[in-house]
Amino acid sequence: MAATPKRRRSASKRNSTRAAERYDKQIRKAKKIKKFGGSHLVKSPVTGKLVPAHRATKKNPEYNSVKVMREE
Repeated sequence: MAATPKRRRSASKRNSTRAAERYDKQIRKAKKIKKFGGSHLVKSPVTGKLVPAHRATKKNPEYNSVKVMREE
């Protein structure tokens, strides 16, 4: 039995879908926020991007009542 090629699509076709995949990744992250109640990722009030929930922001420099010295 012949081995199935790992990627059937040509490189140019694959490149054209990369932007769409990046967009899908953001959507998947947003779904994950809903699913886990925001425990994994939250929308950053500063950048508006999805970031891990533990990061401190300018508005809230504390995490679990421990002051964060360095801003991420």
